[in-house]
Amino acid sequence: AFRVNANNRECPQCGHVQVGDAAAPLMTCEGCGQLYCFTHGTAHPPTESCADFEARNAVSSATRRLLEQDTKPCPKCHALTHKFTGCNHMTCSQCGQDWCWLCGEPIDVSGLFPVHYARANIASPCAGRQFTDAADGDADNEPGVWCVCLFLLFFLPLCLLAALVFLVVSTVTLPCLVISSEYRHTWLRWETLQNIVFGICMCIGS
Repeated sequence: AFRVNANNRECPQCGHVQVGDAAAPLMTCEGCGQLYCFTHGTAHPPTESCADFEARNAVSSATRRLLEQDTKPCPKCHALTHKFTGCNHMTCSQCGQDWCWLCGEPIDVSGLFPVHYARANIASPCAGRQFTDAADGDADNEPGVWCVCLFLLFFLPLCLLAALVFLVVSTVTLPCLVISSEYRHTWLRWETLQNIVFGICMCIGS
């Protein structure tokens, strides 16, 4: 009989089966007097209507989806954290753990700059991405360690070579100006400039 009539409902407390009505969902068990809902059973108290329960449950579901999409747990205490702006270095407000928003791993902040985000840290999946969104796979556009290395490797030797060529050329050609007393003052000025450049090169080389 329970399967034949779609309006049959089983009491969640004693198991007694009786006929209910969706239009009047509040039911009272004929066997034990338990109050329960025709549609939701004992999911909500008898004093709460089905409409209020469904609205409250919908808000809870939306909140749950929002938390799943826009928050991440702290790797130490698992407290949910919401990031709306700023860099990817997070500090848990509950336990104080420093961690990375991108990979979710704890990070060391004992130095002046988190090593986790250093471009030279090839072991870190977040190297150079402290100010990068999670959806953006590119590293930060600011100059980093690699730019400095390229400068020291290519441009600095060229500058030193140019200074050396200048010294050699000036040493060979400028004494010719001494032949004429008319150019004596010019020679002194070039000699002073030569000494300055030589001093700069010595400082760089040391």
